[in-house]
Amino acid sequence: METLINGWRIFTGQGISPEIENQAAANKVAVAARQEYDRLHAEHTQKILMSNSQIDVLYTSRGEIELQEHYYRKIVVKDRAGKEHLVRDYITPNENVQTMLPLEMAEFRKRWLLPIEFQEPSIVPSEYAYYTAKLLTNTDDTVIAHDNFSWQVIPTYFTGQRQPVGQFIDQQKKPLSVDLTLHPKANHRVIGDFNGDGWQDIGYFLHSSLYLLLANKKGGYHDSQQINYASEGDPIPSHHQVGDINSDGLDDIMLISDQHIDILFAQANGDFIRQPVKVKDQGQLKAPDLSHAPPLLADINGDGYVDWVSFILGDINVNYGSPAGEFNSGISVSLSRLHQYSASEYLYHLAGDINGDGCDDIVSMTKAGRLHTLLGNHENWFDGEPFKKGSQLSHTSLTALLVDFNPAQLQLNDINNDGCADLIVIQDDGSYALSYGRSDGKLGSVVDYTSKLEKGKVMNYRPNRLAVRGKHCILGIIPGLDGKPALLSLNQDGEVNAHTVGATPVPETIADFRLGGGNDVVIGHQNQKNSFEIGEGSKTFTGGWYADRFLLMGNSAPSRPSILDGGDSLSLLKDNDDNDTIIAAVKPLVGGGYIIDLDTGIVSYTLDEKKTIATLRHIEHAQGHRETNDILQGNDEKNLLNGVGGKDSLYGEGGNDILILQAGIAHGGEGTDSYRILQNDLTDNVMVTLYEAPNRQEVSNILLDHTAEQIISISQKEGFILITLRNDNGTRTILGLSDMYRSLTDMAFTNNPLTDTQAMLQHNYLLYTRDGLMITGWPKYLALDPDGSEQLNSTLTAQYKPEWDRDWQKLIQGSRPEEVQISLTNQSRRGKVNITIEGREVRTTVLPPFIRLMMAETPFSDRLEGDNENNQLLSTQGNDILLGKAGADHYVIAPSDKGRHITINNHDDSTSLEQLAQDTLILPFLIQDIRLSKKKNDIVLSHRDAPALHPIVRIVNFMQDVRYRHIALQDGNDTRLPLVLDKAGNPSLGQVKVTSDDDIVTLYHESMLSNELIDNQLNLLQGDDIFIDLTRNTGGYALSGGKGNDTLVGSTGDDIYLYARGDGHDSISEKGGCDSLKFTFSDISKETLWLEKQEDDLVVLINGANSGDTVTIKHYYSEPESKIETIVASGFQLTGNNIETMVEAMSTFSAANSYYPEVALSLLLSHVNLQTQIDTLWVVVPN
Repeated sequence: METLINGWRIFTGQGISPEIENQAAANKVAVAARQEYDRLHAEHTQKILMSNSQIDVLYTSRGEIELQEHYYRKIVVKDRAGKEHLVRDYITPNENVQTMLPLEMAEFRKRWLLPIEFQEPSIVPSEYAYYTAKLLTNTDDTVIAHDNFSWQVIPTYFTGQRQPVGQFIDQQKKPLSVDLTLHPKANHRVIGDFNGDGWQDIGYFLHSSLYLLLANKKGGYHDSQQINYASEGDPIPSHHQVGDINSDGLDDIMLISDQHIDILFAQANGDFIRQPVKVKDQGQLKAPDLSHAPPLLADINGDGYVDWVSFILGDINVNYGSPAGEFNSGISVSLSRLHQYSASEYLYHLAGDINGDGCDDIVSMTKAGRLHTLLGNHENWFDGEPFKKGSQLSHTSLTALLVDFNPAQLQLNDINNDGCADLIVIQDDGSYALSYGRSDGKLGSVVDYTSKLEKGKVMNYRPNRLAVRGKHCILGIIPGLDGKPALLSLNQDGEVNAHTVGATPVPETIADFRLGGGNDVVIGHQNQKNSFEIGEGSKTFTGGWYADRFLLMGNSAPSRPSILDGGDSLSLLKDNDDNDTIIAAVKPLVGGGYIIDLDTGIVSYTLDEKKTIATLRHIEHAQGHRETNDILQGNDEKNLLNGVGGKDSLYGEGGNDILILQAGIAHGGEGTDSYRILQNDLTDNVMVTLYEAPNRQEVSNILLDHTAEQIISISQKEGFILITLRNDNGTRTILGLSDMYRSLTDMAFTNNPLTDTQAMLQHNYLLYTRDGLMITGWPKYLALDPDGSEQLNSTLTAQYKPEWDRDWQKLIQGSRPEEVQISLTNQSRRGKVNITIEGREVRTTVLPPFIRLMMAETPFSDRLEGDNENNQLLSTQGNDILLGKAGADHYVIAPSDKGRHITINNHDDSTSLEQLAQDTLILPFLIQDIRLSKKKNDIVLSHRDAPALHPIVRIVNFMQDVRYRHIALQDGNDTRLPLVLDKAGNPSLGQVKVTSDDDIVTLYHESMLSNELIDNQLNLLQGDDIFIDLTRNTGGYALSGGKGNDTLVGSTGDDIYLYARGDGHDSISEKGGCDSLKFTFSDISKETLWLEKQEDDLVVLINGANSGDTVTIKHYYSEPESKIETIVASGFQLTGNNIETMVEAMSTFSAANSYYPEVALSLLLSHVNLQTQIDTLWVVVPN
């Protein structure tokens, strides 16, 4: 029936019925609105994904579009019969009807053939309507894990993260249009440090202009400049190469065209000067045909000057660079000597230092997709050998690039900061693979960052997507501010983007739910983090196994509280699920702040506590809003409570909590708690008060977002410590440590007038500053001034470590460890920390006078400079410089598994030489292991046997001035010896003093004997002496006990003992080596010596038992290392097993020898059999 009616209306000229037409208009507007919203929605979701590389999938709700109906107006008029006529319909509200009325009536009257009289026209509502999109209405959405969601939900997946960093603009200040369809071999982009500030700049060649973006040192680029580099008639280059050709610290650009090469020399004022290339001796730079792989600029011999390298036919052509910007006349080397290929077989060449030896190497790609490497040569290059043969390998990721090869998709750069250039191959879709350079000059196996073996387990990663071909052209790779390398790309609008070259662990990626309003139900991803926005309505959100976030969006309290559940965890993954956080992301619409109570599981607003916003389950941490005063309550678990800003109240309760706030109060409760004090961003001064339960065994950490220089003062008031901090905006924060000290008069066990002015430490704190200093040293007892003075009469101690420095990565910006030096000094009672990179100062921190800097070194090369007090300078890692100055300083050198070089300057500028204090150098190896040597005015201490595995210490100017000669050495056995000069002016570790009394001499180092040796012999003189040799004597001297009964303890080396008639009863204890006992008097012969075993000892009697002369070799028979290997008398020697054979032969006659008359010995020795043994076993000493 409706169809018939509409057909009749059309036949009679009445048009479609308003109901049908209105419905069609509404549908049309709804479709258009949906398309526009979907377009905006897609743009918005992409921006979100680009801004956060951790988001793996973003869930949003399309919602439903609600239309607003509006009726047109129309002009009608009645004739005299009262019949109504339509003058005009579809008049919108913004049209002026009164203005159009006369014209419309005139047109209306023309429709009638005969004049008709009409009444006055009227303006009335039309039956026809038009529609506008009113708003998106909320829908009740459902998402179950990642594979089941309602139709309104749109999942958008990660396609790569990038960050805009610069924009090329033309002369009209409009974005520079970039043609991405240009032939990929046409190199229009260059990267280099064109102004010498250490940052990589970007250039783009278009027509006769160079458009330049200079780095702003903040990760971005300044406005672009346009430089006209070519005059009319100048050839347009087809290739460009970058390098510091004239060694002025500014990168230059080489313009390479057919049969012509020019150089754009960068100038300090930001301009460029174009000059022809210069080659000595009328030589030339040989360039290949433009259809072949372009030439290179690279420092292949490591002399600091860039060289020209080209491949033509069967040769490699090299022109070495020079400081003046000229190239030498060049050499040619047959390519077949290195690789069996001709130049035409190569698609592209790259340069970089693959093996980290300081010489650039060449990586060449063949048309078959293989890689050839040539290693730069710093040894024989002057003999016509510019390269050492490298390797050949297949690279699986190159195959896909061969169809339409784009050289920019191959990059050679040090990705992992190990000093070796790595090959990165970028596919058309932005995925990439890496081959790491190695010290052997070979590229490692291909890795794609999708998984790594960590701690014995395979960890899955999601690599970032880089430049997509057709959307971005690749510029190159530069170091990023975060320490990670970044690939720069250029899009068709002239916008430069930075793509991080890196990967995110899959458990660190995020499923992000932003469903807007409605009563939504979501069960998040189990195997990755989830982020939930708590929009309007009642939500039921459940997280997974990892750290989830729940974002409160400040909406009015729902009729039914939302249920926010961090999720149950598998027992094996329990450690991974204790970091779910509820976050106040948006200020409440009703005003005030948030109350988040993890103990009761209730969330509400401070202005309406009775209305519950949400109930919490399995959520461990809470974060307030930057601009509201919030109350965050923990529980007995380990909580992180972050006020973010405002004036907050934080209550940790039990557990080891972390509490973060800008102003307000923080109660740590039981457990070992940590606090972070934020910079104040308010306009007024603020106060933060920390409350901790008295417990002298616990130590709480306070992390300051302030530098050490921003600590203005530390005072106390009745045991309440007050720390005044200066904020970056000029305001002050007063940090109060409540009841840190307690007066002794308040303690039950004391009531002594002498203790009324003292307070005892109740809770200890460690302070960590933003710039890497840990402050400690709070006194156990604090003097309370009866006059009310609030001065803290104590000096605290600070230690610097890079791992505590929150700006460290930003400071070093990927520099190599050997380029970094940290200098610690104490001057005029002010500690100073100075950080330099390659001699360039990057930051200096000066400590306040009430904090003393500890001289503790870092993993880098340090310069530790004490003051004129007693300093302790510790070196544990790196090649350090230690300066103690005056005072009794201690230089402590820690062990290491590789050689380090430590330099000590202990110059003491005290006015009187008698006031020079004795310094101590504590070494990680024993005194006897020291090799002592001179290097000009310095002395060097190294390990005797393994110098490469132990620190090497140089004491400067020791030989030059007595002000450097006031130091003693101490080893791990606490043996301490002064380092002195002997009579000959040579360095010595102490000196032996021999007298005619009963001496006890312990020899720790061979240099101790230098003053007492005569003809390389040490004579202990008269007296019953004890001599102990702890050195590793290698036969450098001979030892005589002299007159008296001496005890001689030998070394582990080759010892020589001298004995003369009348030297008495000597005892020798040996510890190894090849040792000798020599009888020095000619009347002591083999016939006057009697050898016998007494228990475990070997006893040598001279002229019989009653002569008073014997030598006892202790433990000769029980300990092999105690043997004497040679006995020498009157040109004959008894060695090795012959000694024991002689003892056995004499043992038969030992009973007879027990009588004292000398005649008995002479009779025994004249025995034929015994004499035969003596003549046989004793042999002539060889010459």
